[in-house]
Amino acid sequence: MKLHWIYAINILLSFCFVSIVLANEPSSHRMKPRPFPQLQAKTYQLEQTNIQSRAHKSHSPEVIDLDFLSDDELLKIQKGRKRSSSIEYKSTLIGIPRTIPHQRTKDFVWNDALYGGKVSKVQIISYDAKALRVGLIIRDLPIGSELRFYSPSNPDKVHFLTAKKIRYVIQKNIEIDGLSEESQTYWSPIIQGDTIELEIYLKKEIDIEAFDIEIKSLSHIFDYNITTPSSQIPNKRSYLDSDTCNLDYKCYESTWEVGKSVAKMVYTDKASTYFCTGTLLANNLDKPYFLTANHCITTQSSASSLTTYWFYTSTSCNSPSINDYKIINSGGS
Repeated sequence: MKLHWIYAINILLSFCFVSIVLANEPSSHRMKPRPFPQLQAKTYQLEQTNIQSRAHKSHSPEVIDLDFLSDDELLKIQKGRKRSSSIEYKSTLIGIPRTIPHQRTKDFVWNDALYGGKVSKVQIISYDAKALRVGLIIRDLPIGSELRFYSPSNPDKVHFLTAKKIRYVIQKNIEIDGLSEESQTYWSPIIQGDTIELEIYLKKEIDIEAFDIEIKSLSHIFDYNITTPSSQIPNKRSYLDSDTCNLDYKCYESTWEVGKSVAKMVYTDKASTYFCTGTLLANNLDKPYFLTANHCITTQSSASSLTTYWFYTSTSCNSPSINDYKIINSGGS
């Protein structure tokens, strides 16, 4: 059996223990037209509030309306649910791919931004989605660029990402998985609802011609039973859907401490999104290793899309209400 390592959060893939090595030295595989320098960045990006938009209020976004799911897409959901419930597959499909009409930098509408620079806004609608994440192919992203993702129904809750952060993630993907569209794809944070808005900001010294990304695909998440904490809206579904052999660890006080090391995982692979679970491992190596199954994550590119939900538990023994939980978002592996 081969054992390799993914690090920043460093996922160990269990069972077959097939995995991936993240190299420290520069790789010969580089994105065109300019190589990326080695960068160091934090391994997580938390949801932020009060992040000011760079766009004037008069700037309306370009709207990409994907309409309702087709019969073929509905069939994918049906087949995916059947596959997820079969004994040989343990990861749960919760999102399917949707193709976005060709949208590249040259197609974007650019406006003067607040306080200088240029800004472009794109809104993507996929009706009846519980949540969305958009895949961006990153071909060239100059330092000084900024991306913001949010729901237009909740514009104060913004996921703010710098070019440095995104380039670091893509660099990891290419070094481990090789150069491909999949490894060059950055998956946005998960935005609840059927509409996601992307705002791109370029500093005034950045030439738009030097900026090259493509909005390639969307993951339409049809089953997203992550709910708000019990103080707001309790969600009975995840508890009531549990099998009789599933025991609520809140009923067993001796497990409470070790249970804090378990996280609910959401990740995207080839524009399909899945649920899985994993756990932190105690070690003496000064690195926070996170163990999950090989049927969950098998490439660095899908590991880079990982979002984890910590302390996602019932509030008390066999309660349908959900405890307060913490989210660590994309680029976490």
